[in-house]
Amino acid sequence: MSKLKLLIYIFTFLLLTGCEKHIIDKLGMFDAVGYDLSEDKEKPFTVTVNFPSVTKQGEFQNKILSTDAKSSKDSRIRFNHMSNLKLVSGQISLALFGEDMAQVGVKDILDTFMRDPSLGPRVFFAVSEGNAKDLLLFQPKEGTNSSLYLRTFVEKLNAQNERVNYNSYQFIRDFYDDGIDPILPYFKIHNHNISIDGYAIFKDDKYIHHLPSHESAILFALRDDTKKGTLSIEMPKSDDKQGSFQDQLMFNYRKTKQKMDVHNKRNGAISVDIQIEMEGSVLEYSGEKNLNKAKVQKELEKEINEKLIKQSQNLINLTKELKVDPIGIGSHIRNSMSYEKWKKLSWEEVYPNVDVNVSIEMNFMDIGQSK
Repeated sequence: MSKLKLLIYIFTFLLLTGCEKHIIDKLGMFDAVGYDLSEDKEKPFTVTVNFPSVTKQGEFQNKILSTDAKSSKDSRIRFNHMSNLKLVSGQISLALFGEDMAQVGVKDILDTFMRDPSLGPRVFFAVSEGNAKDLLLFQPKEGTNSSLYLRTFVEKLNAQNERVNYNSYQFIRDFYDDGIDPILPYFKIHNHNISIDGYAIFKDDKYIHHLPSHESAILFALRDDTKKGTLSIEMPKSDDKQGSFQDQLMFNYRKTKQKMDVHNKRNGAISVDIQIEMEGSVLEYSGEKNLNKAKVQKELEKEINEKLIKQSQNLINLTKELKVDPIGIGSHIRNSMSYEKWKKLSWEEVYPNVDVNVSIEMNFMDIGQSK
């Protein structure tokens, strides 16, 4: 063995013997954290953590701890006083905000995720109906723990590219961007299971409105960072069809074109034209029309386009009333003018007076087995 190799081996051995030994069964690695408001004024946060552990017999256990604390960092100290394990946060993949907590504001919590390098930018954020603690304690039907269930849920939607703004990086980016307002998925316990129930719209760092799933689908169709998705449209009941239920049409779509034109008028008024073209594929149709006929298909496309435009305008009117911009219209207007002019603009006050017109053209490329 050469002297150089011998020196390398000795140096490596010294480094290894000097490292701290982290034995896995002595660690408690948080994989989810929930934030709620407490009733203690001195310790205003109730922080709940979930962490898996392995017993000496090799059995897997899922443990949950909860404490009132002054801050997120303060809760970490208190948790370490509650367990014989060394508790670490580097494996957190889900942060859940209780409804009341989100309404008061999450800025103090965001600071923790921005400053702590062990957390990373890919922690999923979500809002819970009621308390986050209750959702983390809940046992889904599938048999897994709630934190793992929620994480795989949002990972699935993220992989399908149907939704956005799940992780801390995206939320914080939109929070500090002055041309768009952030959103987060909204989860609740329903029929003995955890389900997504639309999205929470934020104004600055405060949750102000719950957008149901059918309206959320329109929101994502309007956002230019969502390229595909699924829409369900309620159609007028066929004349010869019996029963009280409306006809339903569900289809996947893929955007082929999206354009947002901003018009800054001399009198200071602003108008925006949103143009969207998409291709659709029918997943389900409960009506009696024969979609194999080209004429019927064109008539149906026209009906759908009119409904999508109407629903889009209704959603935009709602956001104007709330003075929030989850679509990101403001970012396009900002890019159409000088920095100085934008800074003089009070976007929150200007947005309700912006004339926004939506044009949507959807063409079916595949009608499946519908007849």
